[in-house]
Amino acid sequence: MNDAWRDGKANLVSIVAPGGLGKSALVNHWLSEIAAHSYDGARVFGWSFYAQGVTHDFSTSSEFIQAALTWFGDPEPPTGDENEKGRRLATLVRARPTILVLDGLEPLQSPPGQSGGEVTDPALKALLASLASDNSGLCVVTTRYHIPNLERFGASVAEIEIAGLQAEDGIELLRSLGVRGSDTSLALAVSEYDGHPLALLLLGTFLTIVHDGSVERRVEIPLRAWDSKQGGKARRIMESYKRWFGDRPALQILRILGLFDRPADVASLSAVRRAPPITGLTDGVLDHVTWATEIHALRRAGLIFAATPERAGELDTHPLIREFFGSDFRETNGEAWIEGHERILAHLSSSTVEQPDTLVAMFPLFVAINHGCKAGRYKEALRSIYIDRIQRGRTTYYSTKRFGIPTQHLSALYCFFDEERRSVRSELDGADRIYVLLEVAYEMRALGRLHDAIPILLQALDEGVRMDRIRECAATTDVLAETYLHIGEIASALSFARETVAFAKRCKRDFELMYSHCALANVQHFAGDMSGARLSFEEAEKVQARRQSGSPRLKSLNGAQFCDYLISIGSVEEAVSRLREIVEQLGKDEGAVIAKAICEVVLARALHKLNPDSAAEPTSLLNGAIRVLRGTGQNQELAMALIARVALSGSGSSADDLTHFRADVVEAQVIAEESRSMILQAEAADAFSRLYTLEADSDAAGKYARTAADLREQLGYRRPPISGPLLP
Repeated sequence: MNDAWRDGKANLVSIVAPGGLGKSALVNHWLSEIAAHSYDGARVFGWSFYAQGVTHDFSTSSEFIQAALTWFGDPEPPTGDENEKGRRLATLVRARPTILVLDGLEPLQSPPGQSGGEVTDPALKALLASLASDNSGLCVVTTRYHIPNLERFGASVAEIEIAGLQAEDGIELLRSLGVRGSDTSLALAVSEYDGHPLALLLLGTFLTIVHDGSVERRVEIPLRAWDSKQGGKARRIMESYKRWFGDRPALQILRILGLFDRPADVASLSAVRRAPPITGLTDGVLDHVTWATEIHALRRAGLIFAATPERAGELDTHPLIREFFGSDFRETNGEAWIEGHERILAHLSSSTVEQPDTLVAMFPLFVAINHGCKAGRYKEALRSIYIDRIQRGRTTYYSTKRFGIPTQHLSALYCFFDEERRSVRSELDGADRIYVLLEVAYEMRALGRLHDAIPILLQALDEGVRMDRIRECAATTDVLAETYLHIGEIASALSFARETVAFAKRCKRDFELMYSHCALANVQHFAGDMSGARLSFEEAEKVQARRQSGSPRLKSLNGAQFCDYLISIGSVEEAVSRLREIVEQLGKDEGAVIAKAICEVVLARALHKLNPDSAAEPTSLLNGAIRVLRGTGQNQELAMALIARVALSGSGSSADDLTHFRADVVEAQVIAEESRSMILQAEAADAFSRLYTLEADSDAAGKYARTAADLREQLGYRRPPISGPLLP
């Protein structure tokens, strides 16, 4: 770590070891050493993700990103999608030499056996990649798992693996805790506990408190079949502490901490401890003297962290300890476990404004969902908190549109799944289960996880078919068609689009029928079936005229899809006329910011095609739309807009202009690759070919033109390139 910091040998250090081996302690010790030198003039910012527990059920970087952007001086922390926030934070971090410590990253990594430790959070992924490639200071990460995302950065990333203590160090630790015995006996104890630092710390304090420090009495601690890689040796001591405490109030305090997935704040602790007492949880710790006395004893035993002046009254412990006593309490006293979570739910719900309008104010509601689900209050957590207070209705999507935090939403929505995340809890009724599945799929799509969204959508469709919920089936098949379209499986997209029409006809509701015909028409357009697309769009307009006789034209995104088709067949003037009307209508609706931006992209393309020599209005429209799409996390649409801006390039473009256009395509290509959108990859290849032609690099232009042509042929993708026609 000193080499990386003082000699600049690495931009990022990753410290990897199982829980309890001292990763955080190592970092804190290192920081204390360089603190004596005023951190060599660097800024220091640290964040612990251990506050979110040892599981992957409720994990997101949103709180960290918000706090860090604010601390580093970002003028608008809520602005931008998660990838942009991560890159923006990296820029602020490396503006001056900075030590950034990210402690306990594993809740934001995929577990072993899936993607093997990949960082899945988009903001954090962008931050780490940016700092690993370029950093004026040092980023220090601690985690239980190797991070494959960082392998491509070579020597700029250093990984330090920590093993257990050697015998002599373990002996020294035990003796420092007051353990008595020969070196041979102490070495044997160290070996029995694999040199696990947390286990030895707990063992030493337990022997000192309970057995007057005799190392020989360790044989009275029962062996259990704990997984040693997940702190099993330490759990043996926790089991012994549990039996030794018996009915003492100290055990109740540890059980209370087990209710939390983060440090327990004063207000939440007070909510749990209020009268009347919860038998087995708070009946022994209501009075202040007992509470304070037992906390002191737990700190002496190393089971609770020492108090800090800036967080007076807050209680925290090692995540392994929190998880052990929480899990044990849930198994032995389920009723008290539920009531404890119900009290935290009630406190967070009542102490938060009904409908928060900032992310900071809204965050307690996300935490409340977690506690509500642990209390078995799934319906209340979904309907009263997520739908009514976070999203402000089933179709409003307030939080999604306002904050653009798909990982935070996903984290909350996963609380409604079973422990394996294979299906939504049966405690929710069918309509709510379908709602949760569709929400998860929408958020996954926003993150570019198109392939992950498909099995979720298929599950929602199965639920809808089983329950004969035709409207939900129509909505689900529509999203399936669009998702398959983006990943390039056009035959599947056509199949689901036709199913959407069939379900909509069974609904006998004009809105669903109009929407479904547009969905089919859009896929037909992409597939090059222009006559079929025309018939489908015409059918959609017939239904629209029947719905609203005074406004027979397709509106909003449906209208934009039709105008995209009109551009392809050369009816550009009609497209411009329709799009101006659509954009004007959307401008009157404050909730239609994203839809307006998408329509402005199509309008810009139409205007430029109508008059290629006049780029002022198309440029203004595209620049504004890109700002909106980037800020709201609409990555697929953002990529299309970036590629559309390349159409403005031409023989008169300067070298600086071409550099900016290239940056657009590179960004779009990254989105395409991360989401595995083959349609976007084909469009990006077309755009690269155009730019290389303008730069007179015929070899590169030809290479990308062939790549685009091969992809289009492979996919059956026939829509003309949105970056403009290929140049000779």
